[in-house]
Amino acid sequence: MKKMRKIVALLIAMVMVFGMSISVFAATITINKGEGANNGTDNTTYDAYQIFSYSKAADSTFDGTTDSDLGAGSETGLTYTIAKDSPWYQVVVDSTYFTLNGKGIAAADGTYTEYYVSLASTDMNTAAGAKTIAEYFRDHMPNGVTPTVADFKAGSAQSVPDGYYLITSSLGELVIAATSDITITEKNTYPTLDKKAEEADYGVGDDVPYTITVVIPANVDNTKDVTVHDELDDVLSFNDDLKVSINGATAVELTGTIASLVANPDDECTFEIVIETADITAETTLVFTYTAELTSAAAADHGYVNKAYLDYSDYETTPKTPEIKTYDFDLEKIFTGSNADTLTATFTLGDKMFIKDATGYVVADSDDADPSADIVVKNSETVNVRGLAAGTYTLTETETAAGYNPLSGTITVTIADDGTVTFSELDLVSDANGKVTITNNNGTVLPSTGGMGTTIFYIVGAILVIGAGVVLVTRRRMNMQ
Repeated sequence: MKKMRKIVALLIAMVMVFGMSISVFAATITINKGEGANNGTDNTTYDAYQIFSYSKAADSTFDGTTDSDLGAGSETGLTYTIAKDSPWYQVVVDSTYFTLNGKGIAAADGTYTEYYVSLASTDMNTAAGAKTIAEYFRDHMPNGVTPTVADFKAGSAQSVPDGYYLITSSLGELVIAATSDITITEKNTYPTLDKKAEEADYGVGDDVPYTITVVIPANVDNTKDVTVHDELDDVLSFNDDLKVSINGATAVELTGTIASLVANPDDECTFEIVIETADITAETTLVFTYTAELTSAAAADHGYVNKAYLDYSDYETTPKTPEIKTYDFDLEKIFTGSNADTLTATFTLGDKMFIKDATGYVVADSDDADPSADIVVKNSETVNVRGLAAGTYTLTETETAAGYNPLSGTITVTIADDGTVTFSELDLVSDANGKVTITNNNGTVLPSTGGMGTTIFYIVGAILVIGAGVVLVTRRRMNMQ
């Protein structure tokens, strides 16, 4: 595990100023969420651990060393102390960052009940030094130590004794603060997620392309993984073709180096993606792509949602819910005349294949057995034809009852992007509110529909005329002889 992790998200440059002049004997620690969508979280909690206490020191406190030498800034100022029985005492002694000088009278063994604390080097009196010391304290936290203030959230002022504090968050970020009504504002430290579908509408059997974009900040806590949760609607079937592009590189299958797929997780998700942050040292953008087939379980004109979100420790993003729809229309068949109740007509819709269900016909998906192109409609029956994306389709009556006139042409069905359905106008066709009604009249089949009609009479008549002409010419020649 790395000792120096880039996880300091709440760092104040002045926090390492030991012995700063403080005029109060109680203080508050307040943490505010920063501006921006991913600055802070309502779920994040903080713990504040008091490392050092304050001490009002007198001139020539020990061995001729004054308050000013301890960084108090004046001989009547404040400096920091730590008791020998503090759980942090040995952590401080083992570090190279501090110098301890005994306060008061030494015991027989040469030790003191309490020690003054100063920086071993003025080079540490910087924001970078504060970061280093913060990480040291975090990594060497004594066993069983309890926070001075525990589990507080952003926006609430916590009353604490003046001192020097390690502040940790449930996300791993930390600060050290010399408290005197300190207000800390979180920086932009949380991963973000966005989720999109390529289009708004699809037909049954189509593969819907989805894209998940995750941005991991540079100062992510490298001990905590980021987990992406993806939950498909039941009518969508994951095609198990997940790929990832890292910082704009060519998309590749997940290998587990940075991100790995968890299929069939214990929760309600279809799958999860675990992003390992151990090697992330700069802001990293991961773009995940996959497809899901829209199955024939889909109802028409219904919004199907693919929900995705990520969690990072106790931080959870607001779910992204791109929605897709599929459309339908109604088809009614009417036969005129008596005894038409049992009659049927057959239609096709372009090259679409269907399966029949209780409401009509739905476009077949790749797993449906024995699909058919035929849509069979009984007299006075209305069937729903669904599972269609926006676009233009050709409706053809391929077969009708004997003795009835079939349609003289095809019907163009147009579905707009908002689901509005219109039909081309033909004789015997009417439409309203997404429904097309096709009427067949009974009677003699007209010649133009393919019977011999009057053609044979034209042929016989032509033969007779020609024959009469031949006879007439022949007689004239005989008379002239």
